[in-house]
Amino acid sequence: MFINVMPISAAVMGTIVFHERLTWTHIIGALFVFGGILFNIYSKKEKKSVLVSREGKVM
Repeated sequence: MFINVMPISAAVMGTIVFHERLTWTHIIGALFVFGGILFNIYSKKEKKSVLVSREGKVM
């Protein structure tokens, strides 16, 4: 799941090393990526808690 952070780190490294411009498009895309990662993490936690409450054991 964290492989999605690679383009963000590449944009940051390009800005630092090659002095490329970091635009609002990059920032908005990074926010979408981080939002998707957080959504994925929290949806798995919710799914796990629902399984525990229904069956009484962790699956």
